[in-house]
Amino acid sequence: MVTPGQKKTSQQVGMIRDMRRKNLKGAFEVKPNKVDALVGKNIILIDDVITTGSTVTACAKTLRKAGVARIDVLSVARVVMHETVAV
Repeated sequence: MVTPGQKKTSQQVGMIRDMRRKNLKGAFEVKPNKVDALVGKNIILIDDVITTGSTVTACAKTLRKAGVARIDVLSVARVVMHETVAV
């Protein structure tokens, strides 16, 4: 139901959080014929890996604008950045 929009995006590997957000702004859209099916619904948004959360946030904002009531996020992995581990 959420598809890539008209905006072309760059690959996000190596981008910091602010660059990722800017890269994804306006990158997704809800298919016009699916908006009515989303209004007031609770959905699960699935992302394979969450690095900064920029992709999930951009998709969630698009879904909220379409009228989705609740969005839960599931992911297989979360990247932990700038963390040192004492051994």
